[in-house]
Amino acid sequence: MKRILLLTTLFCLVGASVSAAYKIQLKNGKIITAEEKPVIKQDLAFFMKEGLTLYLPADQIDMAASQKLNTLKVTPDLEGVVPASVLPPEKPQPLVITDEMLNKITAHSRLANEGELTSPDKGEASSTAEGSKGVSMQDRQAAEAQREQRSRQELQGRLDSLMSDRFTAQRQRADLSKQVQDLQQKFNFSTQYDDKQRIQEQINQAESQLNSVTDRLSALDSQIQSVQQQISSIPPTVVIEGNK
Repeated sequence: MKRILLLTTLFCLVGASVSAAYKIQLKNGKIITAEEKPVIKQDLAFFMKEGLTLYLPADQIDMAASQKLNTLKVTPDLEGVVPASVLPPEKPQPLVITDEMLNKITAHSRLANEGELTSPDKGEASSTAEGSKGVSMQDRQAAEAQREQRSRQELQGRLDSLMSDRFTAQRQRADLSKQVQDLQQKFNFSTQYDDKQRIQEQINQAESQLNSVTDRLSALDSQIQSVQQQISSIPPTVVIEGNK
């Protein structure tokens, strides 16, 4: 009975070694069972699982812990047990990632959702049906940050244009104010009726222009204040590194 039990244990261990060739320890504590040790290329770690090529950011893997985890071996006492002939497990084909494959894969969003990974091939087919289900939180935050950054840049460009118009209007108002003062002095020192009439017409025209510029400045100040409030209402987005 003891022999049968130990022999059964041996078969279970052999079967486990075939189906679980390499365990990947993530920094968040999760463990992914792969068919072989992952291949690191650029900033991605590629590995095989159930015949599918999967990948995830390499910085999410605890390399030291993974190496230690895979060096641990269970060695039960099999003294006196003669196991039946067991064929060695078929060695999987080595995983080779070409530049073409890498370019195709990195063209898509990295697929990771609470440790559940989707292969690039399946992810491409299911992305239409499932929408952004496979997009990581980090990618969504990065996309949101980019949208907010574009909005902030557009508002800042509009604010710069309004400030430039305001500066021009202020110079026009200053010039018109000085022109009105000079004309008023000429009017006061003039003794001829015709000259006074002509100067008064110039004063009226300059004052009309001055009022228009003043109204324009008031409108520009309101627009500037509105744009500044819109810019300040955009909260800064902090992108949280995923699963570290």
